[in-house]
Amino acid sequence: MVIDAAKGVEDRTRKLMEVTRLRDTPILTFMNKLDRDIRDPMELLDEVENELKIGCAPITWPIGCGKLFKGVYHLYKDENLSLSER
Repeated sequence: MVIDAAKGVEDRTRKLMEVTRLRDTPILTFMNKLDRDIRDPMELLDEVENELKIGCAPITWPIGCGKLFKGVYHLYKDENLSLSER
């Protein structure tokens, strides 16, 4: 499942979550568009957990947001993945 970091949980996200529950399908959730003006990552995480009634365990965390976005920090590997490495 992909969630727009600027918009958060949308109607189609809720519908997709209903389908995954009906089919008992596990999901991974990705936040995209971190290089644009987005909401606070903690607020987004709270919204996903509260709106979709799921627990979230981030694997990566953004380094900066919007114009200041530099890449992500991988929480399990303890390393930075910067945009300049692409």
